[in-house]
Amino acid sequence: MKENKKNIKGKNKGLKNYLKNFLVFLRDNIEKKFGILLAIAILLIAIELKLFLGMEYDSTNLQKIGLFREFFDNVKIILITCLAGIVPYIFAPVVGFFGYLYAEASNFAVILKTYGYLKGTAIGIVPLLLNIVVISMVTALGIYMCKKITVGYRISNVKNMNFLNFRIRMFETIGNEAKVKEYTKRRDEKISKLESKKEKLNYLQIINTLVLCIIIQFVSVLIGKILM
Repeated sequence: MKENKKNIKGKNKGLKNYLKNFLVFLRDNIEKKFGILLAIAILLIAIELKLFLGMEYDSTNLQKIGLFREFFDNVKIILITCLAGIVPYIFAPVVGFFGYLYAEASNFAVILKTYGYLKGTAIGIVPLLLNIVVISMVTALGIYMCKKITVGYRISNVKNMNFLNFRIRMFETIGNEAKVKEYTKRRDEKISKLESKKEKLNYLQIINTLVLCIIIQFVSVLIGKILM
């Protein structure tokens, strides 16, 4: 038995298995949300660009910021967008998602107006696409966190403050045992259903995803600075 346990532990170690677990996490928790957000992002950028390109800009609108300052500013946005997911119910990361897209579309429009459509596209398209990938992934991660945390709050709500509990107490007071049993059963079934969805946050894979997004973000900023 000890040898079998050692073999299992050995199989679970190593870079290959580490990457496999990370990819499984992305597939099960991020992939679908990421795909939807990416499609929304591309559509919104296209719409916003059409609006922004109709406005007047000059070269002074293009702010030239240092590589590391721009990188750290973007990292702050990444972290805030992701950590907003710890607030249950409201899916706050989506707010950061739309705000970031607005800023990216505006910045890309300024680049096009400043350098011309052909040169501007060559300069700005790769950083823009990488930034869209990053914000979509970070927002998907924030939504994952929010959903998992919300389940815990919902279980607590059903156990303590749900209207079903009010009905149970009311029927207990008037002595209606049949109704007490009926609503107690409903409450317990609801709790059981929620418990089946409950699972702990995978902190390791959350950190892995954030690290990946930060690396992509650095590459995006670096490419933008080189091309400009």
